[in-house]
Amino acid sequence: MPDFNDRLDDIFGEHIVETTEPKVLPRDAASVRIRAEVPEFAETCPKCRGTGRFIGYTGRPLGECFACKGAGKRTFRTSPEARPPPASARLSPKRRLSRTIRPS
Repeated sequence: MPDFNDRLDDIFGEHIVETTEPKVLPRDAASVRIRAEVPEFAETCPKCRGTGRFIGYTGRPLGECFACKGAGKRTFRTSPEARPPPASARLSPKRRLSRTIRPS
């Protein structure tokens, strides 16, 4: 039985770099100052209600929340007042009612 776990240095060269850690961005004085000046607004994640866990329709936790990536909160660089409202809030009340009641 042949061994398929051999190294590929002879095919691709000897300069194969194995990266296991993510790249870290440089932190110079300007980037630190800019990050400190920009305020961040944290809100509880509406999908998981701050738990950080995704709850399925059966009521069982199925993993980390997709919206907040398990943090339980979402951070924004703009205030809630400055962000546009959701599409459902921009609709007129008559149109909102027509979306909920469908003729059969």
